[in-house]
Amino acid sequence: GATASSASGAVGSSLGAAGSGPSLSAAGAASSSSSFVSPAGLQAVESFLEAVEERLSPPEFDQLVANVILVWVIEHGGDSGAAESAGRLLQRIRDESLLLEVHLSLGNRAQALEVAKKRDDLREMKRIRKLALAAGDDALAAHIATLLPIEHQ
Repeated sequence: GATASSASGAVGSSLGAAGSGPSLSAAGAASSSSSFVSPAGLQAVESFLEAVEERLSPPEFDQLVANVILVWVIEHGGDSGAAESAGRLLQRIRDESLLLEVHLSLGNRAQALEVAKKRDDLREMKRIRKLALAAGDDALAAHIATLLPIEHQ
């Protein structure tokens, strides 16, 4: 089967070549960091995702969205607007394990915990607790400890 990256590359090239639907070129996206984070920039990304969603399998689409979010945040470094804008895209990820990983990559440990609790995933809850302790988030770590059975602490 095709990987998400090969599928997204194929879809991107077919969209650009055929002109059927919106195309998000790297040059256009990177031309102005502030415009990419702007509502218009976010709309362009959302339009692109809508255009390719039907052409990808659900796991490939989820991976594409996750990659778009992570690249977006990396490209905009400390810009809090980028993280907030990327957060709007999180709702498109259906795979809960991937959603949890993206939340952790973005530093959203509390949101990752919510996903782990929903999945009743003690292993992930322990991992989030460890990450919270490493980040000095003692309140979250203490909260997680109350959720874990004694033998898993």
